[in-house]
Amino acid sequence: MAEQAACSLGQIFVNYLTDVRLKHSVRLLENTALRVQDIAQQAEYPSMLFCLKDALQADASFKG
Repeated sequence: MAEQAACSLGQIFVNYLTDVRLKHSVRLLENTALRVQDIAQQAEYPSMLFCLKDALQADASFKG
């Protein structure tokens, strides 16, 4: 079902999932005192490194 939703939004499922995880991570960073490791775990990243990689890639594409 999530894959169908991502397709209907015109996104590849992996990109959609990354976007959801990043938005959730940002909300946690802004509204809690959780450590980055804990935020990565709550956003269901396999590891903190994946979380940081996605954040850096998103930042680079935002700056453009």
